[in-house]
Amino acid sequence: MNDLPTWALILAVALALAVLIVVGVYLLSRQLQHKEPYAGVMRLRTRQKINFFRFMATDSRVPKKVKFVPILLALYLLMPFDLIPDFIPVIGYIDDVGVIILALVLMVKLTPAETITAILEKASDH
Repeated sequence: MNDLPTWALILAVALALAVLIVVGVYLLSRQLQHKEPYAGVMRLRTRQKINFFRFMATDSRVPKKVKFVPILLALYLLMPFDLIPDFIPVIGYIDDVGVIILALVLMVKLTPAETITAILEKASDH
């Protein structure tokens, strides 16, 4: 009986993990598109989302623990290693998208709703 080489097994596991991450990120983003205030943030254009994170980090109404999330997110995105290496086309960036979405969820969950609404309005104006 012919056993699979170790590299083939590792590749199969990595591919299965990548597919699970892609499906998970897709399902999470679809779910968030229908729940406020997450949907409001998801509708922002890319530059407006960056402004949203910036405003969250600098607004005095945002709890201090929430202000560390964008910093931790930036550090993660700058790290040279990822769950899925970035050199793999398309799939390599999916883990980054997932981490960004999770950071967004955490920030919104830990911040009062009226503060989120005000920051969303400010971000969408810029």
